Amino acid sequence: MNKIQTLLNKFKSLKESDKGSLLIHEQGQNFYRFTDKLNGRQIIIDYISKDLLSCQFLQIKTISGGLKTVSGDEKKLHQLADGLCDKISYLSENFKMIELDRLNKQIQIRSYPPYQKENKKLYFEIIVKLDEQSITLQRLESNVKTNQTSKTAFVITDETLERLLTDLVV
Repeated sequence: MNKIQTLLNKFKSLKESDKGSLLIHEQGQNFYRFTDKLNGRQIIIDYISKDLLSCQFLQIKTISGGLKTVSGDEKKLHQLADGLCDKISYLSENFKMIELDRLNKQIQIRSYPPYQKENKKLYFEIIVKLDEQSITLQRLESNVKTNQTSKTAFVITDETLERLLTDLVV
């Protein structure tokens, strides 16, 4: 069993009432936060519920010192963004780099084209923050009429979570 599988087993066996899971209330929504370490990297999983085969997530975040080596090199930043877009091809939409913000030292990657449903656009977003050394995956919902965007939950299987953690741990 590899370290990611060990972390996943710990996450899956955790009950909401256990000490390792923190209940958070933010922006009118209740969710749980699971944090752990994996090869010196911090993993933060915000989730609403989980069952035997899947979980309803709000965001998955990894914090790693491995991003220090790319922070000043534009070619490496593009390679990092392209690598994430290529690797994470198993969610509902493909990914595309939207912006490389040198001033704020972050990369914005979104699923493209977004899924459109009635007056809403739904898309995954990956934010790489070089100052924070973090990569965050979340799903956003944009109301076309009001132009308001908010986080929305997404469901993925345990197998997909394992792949995501493997790909997000840089």
